[in-house]
Amino acid sequence: MTRFARRWWPIPAMLAATVAIQNIWFGRYEATGHAAGHLASASAIFAITFVLAVLVWASPPQLRRSPGLWVLAGGVAIAAVVPTIGNLRVVNAVGTDDWTDDQASAFGQARPGFESGHDLAERGMWIVVGCAVVLAGWLWATHAVRTGVGIGAIVVSVIFPPWIFPGAGIIVLTIATVIKRATRLRQPELNGTRPGRQTVRHGAAAHRMGYHPDTARLNVPISGAESIAADDRSQRPPARPKVDGP
Repeated sequence: MTRFARRWWPIPAMLAATVAIQNIWFGRYEATGHAAGHLASASAIFAITFVLAVLVWASPPQLRRSPGLWVLAGGVAIAAVVPTIGNLRVVNAVGTDDWTDDQASAFGQARPGFESGHDLAERGMWIVVGCAVVLAGWLWATHAVRTGVGIGAIVVSVIFPPWIFPGAGIIVLTIATVIKRATRLRQPELNGTRPGRQTVRHGAAAHRMGYHPDTARLNVPISGAESIAADDRSQRPPARPKVDGP
């Protein structure tokens, strides 16, 4: 349990930080009716940021060092700002009025920011979808995820309702990356070794099987190498006896 907590604590820590920031940021809004739907859509940026953070954290070290991952993941996060701004414009335009969708369509045009907020939110959602598709395609092309995962992430990003979670395919990418990380961490345990000691264990096992590092390049057992060395020694001419001078 201690090892599990040490390996996975960043995920609950990032989740707790995300929820706390979201509650502080949106706690000042009191939206109902049509405005409440836009407020919920605006909060998607926090879920997107959390999912992207877990994706980057769970990626292998060599992938985290790649600028492409940071640029594309950051592009999705930055793109998510656009629909957030648009949805908040609508929330501010409606205010505390408890409008239904029909009332919002009838009276909202007279409120400044209502129409522009809707347009910005709709365009921004599809920008996020496009960025998520590019991220999934890049991870697939670089073999960071399997073909099924890459295609599934692209399909989910396109067909999942963007007003609920734009670019939802990043969830598929993150789940696959977390599973892959868990497999990497569990592999040494399945082999009965600790990370960093596998070479020693393998060397000891090879020695028990009759192989030695010095004769590994010959691809023969130790006994065979010893017999070859014995034959070589037997074919050498006898050494001359040492004669002392007068």
